[in-house]
Amino acid sequence: MPDDNFSRPAKKQLSLAMNEKQARILIRQFDKKFPHERDCVEELYRRIQKEQHLKCFNCRNKIKKEYGKRMTKCEHCHKEIWFTAGTFFNRIKLARPWLIAFWLIERGLLLSSSGFHRLIGIAQSTALNIFKKIMTVVQQTMSEDSLPVSSSEFSPIYCKRSYETQARNHPRTEEETKEEEEEEDGDNDENGDEDNRDRKNKNIISLNTDNIDATQQLSEFERKVYALLSTESVPFEKLVFITKASVGTVSAAITMLELNGLVTRMAGDRYILNNKRTDSRNKSKSEFSLLPHAHKVVSANINFIRLYFHGISRKYIQNYLAAVYCAYKTTQGQNQSLFNKCLQFGPLQYHQLFNYVSPSIVSAYTKHL
Repeated sequence: MPDDNFSRPAKKQLSLAMNEKQARILIRQFDKKFPHERDCVEELYRRIQKEQHLKCFNCRNKIKKEYGKRMTKCEHCHKEIWFTAGTFFNRIKLARPWLIAFWLIERGLLLSSSGFHRLIGIAQSTALNIFKKIMTVVQQTMSEDSLPVSSSEFSPIYCKRSYETQARNHPRTEEETKEEEEEEDGDNDENGDEDNRDRKNKNIISLNTDNIDATQQLSEFERKVYALLSTESVPFEKLVFITKASVGTVSAAITMLELNGLVTRMAGDRYILNNKRTDSRNKSKSEFSLLPHAHKVVSANINFIRLYFHGISRKYIQNYLAAVYCAYKTTQGQNQSLFNKCLQFGPLQYHQLFNYVSPSIVSAYTKHL
């Protein structure tokens, strides 16, 4: 992985060549250990089973699976089961590319999606989808060792178009469009009628009220669901599994918790407590500019992204900042649990990745300075 001098242009081509050379060696080691797709499927099953103790979704009995098979039948109710269903790996076509991605990351290697698709012979779109999904999970772990930064600070590396870029405009105009949209939203809030403002004020009060008082109005089951949540996001499927209640019952309980301002729904149908939860978007640009090391944070992250990813679009800047965080956490031996965090995150649909747009205030990693 790069050192603190990764910004030097003279080292750029050498670093990338060494990175790909090391990746080829690691991939050969992977293929020697898991030579066939069925071996990869079995390794994926072993990892998931180790963390989640898979059972039949219908009758909750243990399942038995043939080697290398992704689908099996419950011996009790004879229902067909896909062990990846409802997990982070829901509907994946092949297990090998996903396992290689984790294999490389866990060993301190970070590749761009273009480099990844060349090395293992998969479509560029598949490689990009793997990168987006993993980095979406990494984003949720960036609260510590990161700094809220205005996305406009990264304008120098916005040189690729996305669906957010207006026709015949430079990719950097996405930032202007985002700011205009937020200003319009702010104006609409100010121009709203008095009833809307009253409702908003009530919501703010409920979010600032002690959660212990709010729980007194909950039913016994709602308190049970509330007790299962924490400041780390929990997938909806996990709540259903633990409570052993129906999907509708758990959904109704979650809805009541949301209405009481106790929980917030996140991407991937996951839920997190509002208790002591702060939103980095509340940080203003002026607050960021007062930080003495802010310029170094931006510069270091920009240099890293230029080295490994070249230019990017504004739409996914937070994903690439998450990649910087992921790379340095790996060098510190803290990425071994990334696979487990992905399992806890639950399924991510394509439309969620496609519709994602980085917020105007993003999180940038600081510890490598």
